[in-house]
Amino acid sequence: MEFLRWIAIWICVPIYKTIPKMYSIFYFLSNARFLSDGVIDELSKNLYVLVSVVMLFAFSASLLAAIVNPDLLSDKKKGFWAVFKRAVIGIVLIVAIPFLFDLAYELQGKIMQNSVIEKVILGINYADDTNTLGSDGNPGKGGQVIAGNLIKSVLYPISDEVSVEVEDLGDDYNEMVSSDISKISKVAKHINVAPSSENNDEEVLEEEYAFNFDGLIAIVAGGITVYILLLFALDMAVRMFKLAFLELTAPISIMAYIASGDEIFSKWRKEVLHTYLDVFIRVAAMGFYLFLISNLTTFFNSSVLWGAGVDKGDNWLSQVSWTLLLQVIIIVGMLIFVKQIPDLINRAFGTNYKPRGGIGGRLGEMAAVGDIAKKGWGTLTKAAGRVAGVAAVGTAAVGTLGLPGALNAGAALFAAHHGWNKGFDGGKAGKDTAVGRKLRQSGAWLTGGTKGLNEFNEKDPEYQNLQYQKQQKENQNIKDAAKLGAQNNANNVAPGLYITNPATGKLEIDRAKADSLVAAGTSDNDFKNMVENSGFSRYQKDQIINYVKKNDDKKVAENEQSHFENIKSNFSNAISASSGADAATLLDMQKQFDSGYNLAKLATDLQSIGSMCVGGVAGGALNATALDIIKSASVINNGSGMSKSKKDLDNKLTATTAAFTAAESDYNNMVDKEANESKKQSIKQTTNVGKEIGKSKIV
Repeated sequence: MEFLRWIAIWICVPIYKTIPKMYSIFYFLSNARFLSDGVIDELSKNLYVLVSVVMLFAFSASLLAAIVNPDLLSDKKKGFWAVFKRAVIGIVLIVAIPFLFDLAYELQGKIMQNSVIEKVILGINYADDTNTLGSDGNPGKGGQVIAGNLIKSVLYPISDEVSVEVEDLGDDYNEMVSSDISKISKVAKHINVAPSSENNDEEVLEEEYAFNFDGLIAIVAGGITVYILLLFALDMAVRMFKLAFLELTAPISIMAYIASGDEIFSKWRKEVLHTYLDVFIRVAAMGFYLFLISNLTTFFNSSVLWGAGVDKGDNWLSQVSWTLLLQVIIIVGMLIFVKQIPDLINRAFGTNYKPRGGIGGRLGEMAAVGDIAKKGWGTLTKAAGRVAGVAAVGTAAVGTLGLPGALNAGAALFAAHHGWNKGFDGGKAGKDTAVGRKLRQSGAWLTGGTKGLNEFNEKDPEYQNLQYQKQQKENQNIKDAAKLGAQNNANNVAPGLYITNPATGKLEIDRAKADSLVAAGTSDNDFKNMVENSGFSRYQKDQIINYVKKNDDKKVAENEQSHFENIKSNFSNAISASSGADAATLLDMQKQFDSGYNLAKLATDLQSIGSMCVGGVAGGALNATALDIIKSASVINNGSGMSKSKKDLDNKLTATTAAFTAAESDYNNMVDKEANESKKQSIKQTTNVGKEIGKSKIV
């Protein structure tokens, strides 16, 4: 029970905090004037000129008609005197209507500022003694009065004299009811506090909680109040523009009156009156709703409901625990009644007030996008149905699973409220927080189900980025595990091939060990054994071995080609730095490398050239350029004492590149066909071991 009370009060917190804000919006719009006097005068100037022209034309036409047909002088509608009478009245209206509008706005302000409707009809004073409503547009504490009266009817101490252990909780409660509804957050933190042991009332001390709290009633009543205020605020926004439009078009109505009589002007006059009184009807309706809510507790404790002389606890309604349901039905009935008040006024006073049927009806009146907005509201009402369904499931859970089982579902409601505070009410945009994103995802599900949630996720870059990061992390974990497995398997075949790097703590190839395997000629066979021990299929093993072999061949061919280009470049540099016979000899040697050079006499030939020796003296020690040529020439040795020719090197590079391209295609197809991501990564990491060993073949 404590948990359910706690959940209910924290749902109430944002609802009741919203009531004063919504009332302030309602008050501001109801007391606002969209167009100032100067704007009206400027826009109406041309219209009044048009009225003057119409008046002159009407006089002239009536006078000519009377001259032609004297009988028209006595015509009550088209006669000269009838037109003259309407023209005079029109002149009076031209002067009076702007003044009457100013007076009406001033009267409206005084009525709203002094809470006349509430005082006269209901005896409720909405004004703030310390900050009375005035020209500054301050709504006073009207919203606070509504929220305070509403909350104290569903949340109240068990006794007037009750005290609690929590410091100043009584003061916080009184402030919440009388002056600051935001104190509900402090009261909510201690909703389950017990009466103080210092209290002398033994009956009070026997109570489990210091406050009576009708949680469901509080949620329903508060939500209904916010809903009504929202409807009224929307209507006040429309009313503000309607009054501005009617004031602006007054000259046109006057012109129609002068030209053809009272028909059009009468409609305009009735619309102005109806629109002007609109705000007072709503204030009275809201006050009456508050009056009903405030007396709800008294009604339920009265003999009218339970029967004279019958104890409430003995009544059959109380015994079957239907009281809570009855209260909800009555509150919903209040809402229906409040919405029907304008219709009752129609029938009682013969007015033409037309209710719009809630938010959906109001949105349907929007220009151009009305139907779209109305459909959008329909989507929200479907979402409300989903919420109701969730609530029904939670209720069923209490009945079937017991309270402990239902608490798990209740925790979701707390999470939603906590998310609201952190993601929105806390002042930070919900999209900037993880909780806010969860709320938006929940909204997508509420409005569109699983399909709506999927569509939201597909369009949400932040969600997609998180999913990408999550997938990348999972892939990296798989890759790391596969890499470690391949390295450990390599060490089983060639112990010490991978050693731990002290700086990183990770296994890295021991290049000296790899070089020794290549130098001993066992590297290819060792790698083949590594692949055989990896547990792949025969097809996969063959593709891995073939791919690594063709990759090694291509890298060796590229390396030989690079050394040949290095020899040519060194000769070109040496020729540029030499002259005479030395330059001619170097050029001839460079050309000989195209067809192959005798490596046994290469050093002797270079030593005979002074510019290739240290100090420029022939026969001395070879300089760095000459030694680099000899080193590169040894790499392109064809095994018969000659360097490979340019043609042989080119052919080898072409052949090995083609073979590697084919092997790479087969290897990639094999990898793509492997559905198991972990095994796929193992194949790639084993292949990388082979490539690492192959690097030692490059000199």
